[in-house]
Amino acid sequence: AGRVTMVQPYLAAVDTAGETALLFLAGERGLEFSHAIRKGPMLTGPDFGVDGLYRPEEITARTAALEQLAVARKTLASVPGGTGRLLYARVDLIPGPDGRPVLVELELTEPSLFLGHGDGAADRLADAIISRLTRET
Repeated sequence: AGRVTMVQPYLAAVDTAGETALLFLAGERGLEFSHAIRKGPMLTGPDFGVDGLYRPEEITARTAALEQLAVARKTLASVPGGTGRLLYARVDLIPGPDGRPVLVELELTEPSLFLGHGDGAADRLADAIISRLTRET
């Protein structure tokens, strides 16, 4: 049909552990880890049509594990041109079949930063914006 499609393997841990989103905001030393959230599963089962396929999005605060932080930092280190010009980034991970974190999405232009789930996150973002604006003027 001439449409672009993305296909990725199903990771069963999305139904139990959920997805962990690690949020990074610009700071004095470049992108710095701010907070993490858990996104619960959104699909209810096999696709038999649109009605009833999706559940309401369930977002809760989560403490990032050291292994998750390491994967997120390794991911950010691979951004072409570096992360110095970024105001924020979101790294979404799900445990793979062996339990180790697997990258499912890197968001560099996504406004869903879940600021209400990280103490002081909104203030850190405001500081990053002010710092960026004063640096560019």
